[in-house]
Amino acid sequence: MPLKPPYTTEEMQELVREDSGFRNLIASFPQYEREFVEAILSDQSFFTNAVKLLPTSEKDTALPFLTAVFETPQQALALYRQCRFFEARDLLVNTLKLYNYRCNTMSVGLNSAVEFVTKRVQALSCSLLGDVEWELGNSDRAGDYYNQALELAEETGDLDTIAKALQGLGVYSWDLGDLEQGLTLCNRALEILDGQDDRWNTINRALSSLGTMYAEIGQYDKSLEYAGKAVDHCISERQTLPMALNNLAGIYMDIDEYDTAREALEEALAIIQQEGNARREALVLNNLAICMLRQSEAADSIEVALDLLETALAKSRETGSRSLLSQTIGNLGIIRQLTGRIAEAREAFRESAEIYHRIGAKSSEAAALHQLGHLLKEHTGDLDAACRAYREAINLVEVIRGGLKREAHRIGYADTTGEPYFMMIEALLQLDRPEEALTYVERAKSRALLEFLSRQLRDELPARRGTAAFRRANEVLAEIEEIRKTLEAMQRQEEQETEPPETELPGERGAGAGYDDLQDPLVELLAEKERAFEAACAELDLHEPDNGSLARVLPLTPEEIRDTLPPDTLLLDLYQNSDGLTIWVVGPTGPVMAVAVDLSLNVARDGVWGLLSAMRDGRTLDVRSHDYIREVRRPLADLYDLLIRPLEPYIASSRRLIISPHLCWHYFPFQALYDREGKAFLCDRFEIGYSPSASVLRLCLRKNRLRRDSALIFARNNGDLPHVEREGELLAGAFHPGGELYRGEKAHLGQLRKRGGGCDVVHVACHGIFDHEQPFLSGLDLPPGEGEERRTYLLDFFHQELDCSLVTLSACDSGLNRITNADELLGLSRGLFYAGAASVMLSLWQVSDASTCYLMENFYWHYVKNRKSKTSALQLAMQAVKARPEYAHPYYWAPFVVMGDWR
Repeated sequence: MPLKPPYTTEEMQELVREDSGFRNLIASFPQYEREFVEAILSDQSFFTNAVKLLPTSEKDTALPFLTAVFETPQQALALYRQCRFFEARDLLVNTLKLYNYRCNTMSVGLNSAVEFVTKRVQALSCSLLGDVEWELGNSDRAGDYYNQALELAEETGDLDTIAKALQGLGVYSWDLGDLEQGLTLCNRALEILDGQDDRWNTINRALSSLGTMYAEIGQYDKSLEYAGKAVDHCISERQTLPMALNNLAGIYMDIDEYDTAREALEEALAIIQQEGNARREALVLNNLAICMLRQSEAADSIEVALDLLETALAKSRETGSRSLLSQTIGNLGIIRQLTGRIAEAREAFRESAEIYHRIGAKSSEAAALHQLGHLLKEHTGDLDAACRAYREAINLVEVIRGGLKREAHRIGYADTTGEPYFMMIEALLQLDRPEEALTYVERAKSRALLEFLSRQLRDELPARRGTAAFRRANEVLAEIEEIRKTLEAMQRQEEQETEPPETELPGERGAGAGYDDLQDPLVELLAEKERAFEAACAELDLHEPDNGSLARVLPLTPEEIRDTLPPDTLLLDLYQNSDGLTIWVVGPTGPVMAVAVDLSLNVARDGVWGLLSAMRDGRTLDVRSHDYIREVRRPLADLYDLLIRPLEPYIASSRRLIISPHLCWHYFPFQALYDREGKAFLCDRFEIGYSPSASVLRLCLRKNRLRRDSALIFARNNGDLPHVEREGELLAGAFHPGGELYRGEKAHLGQLRKRGGGCDVVHVACHGIFDHEQPFLSGLDLPPGEGEERRTYLLDFFHQELDCSLVTLSACDSGLNRITNADELLGLSRGLFYAGAASVMLSLWQVSDASTCYLMENFYWHYVKNRKSKTSALQLAMQAVKARPEYAHPYYWAPFVVMGDWR
């Protein structure tokens, strides 16, 4: 029987036109080789004639072989889509053998063309084999095949095939917990296909995968953007649309948009059920069941969800997919827990975690262990076993987080995976193991900042200023600055045309950051430029990542915390959860005490914001007024009773308190707490310092910078801060002869670079601005360099080198940070610590120009002339300010805090 050609001449010509990789290969041949290959492709009788030329003895072998070459890859792909994984694997392995030959004709071009096709088929087969082996739970084999696919694809030089291999390897890396690698590879696949043909439908898969990955690191806006693009891209591709809808629905579930998620899942399910793909149907059924349970735990919802999951379980077993089976078993565990079948739920979670462990799916294993821990803690009372499950989950989370090189990714991932820490801490406290609980508090706080500071001590920081990525970000900042200046002028004009408020605060060192009330196209342009700046920062992060591994930097143990504290100092380590606040009291000796405060997160947040608002209200500035007593002093006294009174037995004999706040408490001035019984503020009894965590505190102390003989002082008065220049002069006198004062055009941070950062103290007095929505656009009204007119922003501090003991930002809101769920501080303090400062003194609100000058004069007198510690000098300065009747209100004397090394 003669061999039937796989394509007609017309089909072959159309195929070559669509196949950019093969077309480019032929175009690279010399003309005579190109014409020869094109002639073969244009003659559909070539295959028949080639077989006729074979000896009769070889025809019987050649015909089946050539038939297999044409048909086997397509048969394997069809079997994979039918979830017949074992059969697909056998056929794919056979495909690799069939295409494992070298063409050796008289035509170099023909040889090259055949080699190209051979390697491409091998690359595609290896990629699909990786998918098959992963479904069967053989992660090591899957990884080998994915890597082989990329190697073969790169040998072909075919962009479509390279992109497909990158996308497959990226998803595999993500499944194994290497999120950074997954993001990098899938983004590379998209970059390669930009403007190129996409023969293997890689773009929509990469977009969809990136959407889910970005959701895992908490970047939901970006994740919805990518997942939405995936749906749009394959809207006409009925075969790929269901999985794009499924992934988009998963993101909507993460942000509690359950109605939208359910619509997408039901649409995906309708398409899949028409196709009869068991694996995809089981996957969507799982998500649909969980979506229904999150919407409602009513009996009828549970019953419907159970039916969906039992169907999904049967289809999961039918497909042989280990990861899908594990997901379904774990979700059935949730149903069993809800219906009171606790023993069955426990076994389901354990089985799910064990399967994920065997196939190496770290993120999924951590989630299953967290579910197991929650069940053991809340439903069986087995706290020891719950702690073991949480401990394993946290270890996996930290391994994954440790592989994320970009700080934004580490912070985002920590934000989405904080629940096991909270549950672990709560369980350990119930077991009366406060010291071990404190260890997990430290593991939950400011880990990205801790990692960066640890790298500073190992001298591993790159010199990044002046790079191309930095310059691009800098250019966008300049554009933002020009727009902001224009909007601020418009805002001032508008304010002048309206009636002034009844009560006004004195002159403040603050600059407006919000323009929501202005109706002008410039506001939209500013938002556009801010998005461009965010993208520029992402590019900067891409080229200059912080390459340390969090897994290598372990937070302090209680014993190590004790070793950092002198005899007269206590650490108060706060941890706020949704139900209550716990304060750990740690001294240089003795046991660790954990004191529970009945104060929910919502109540704490409302109390902090309300008090800070009242503190800045002009009506309360008179400390003799009923407004002050009712809205400021009484709330400060009530919080003293809640927070400090229970600690009195432990703190009474100490001189200094180092406070490590958590969440909203980072904004709170603990020094202003009022003891109604002793008629004194907390700062009257104690020196008070702050640190993001005890582990960060130790790293600041290890810098061991204690000199205070030289200072760079910047005083920037734009006409409305008359006391700024006076402040600069007073400080220069305090440091004489080591104080250098820069004013006017000479006041810019370029002076720091000229000195190589070599001074003991850097003091900046000027306007400050904090942008809560865009912390990277917080800054100071001080140019970053000579000849530059824009402000200094957070990005500029990241690229300074501050080899100094103290940096003081005598400006408004300089200590404010946007606090993430992982308790990472995103604000100027972070930039200063990154730049190398051992300690920083910053403000918590918009400060008075006159009282700030007086406070700084007193602080530096005690710090420089009397050689007091920073916390002692600040304590004495606050007392001096509030002793003056016009400054008795905490608004004037309580805004500044010392963070880091208190000495």
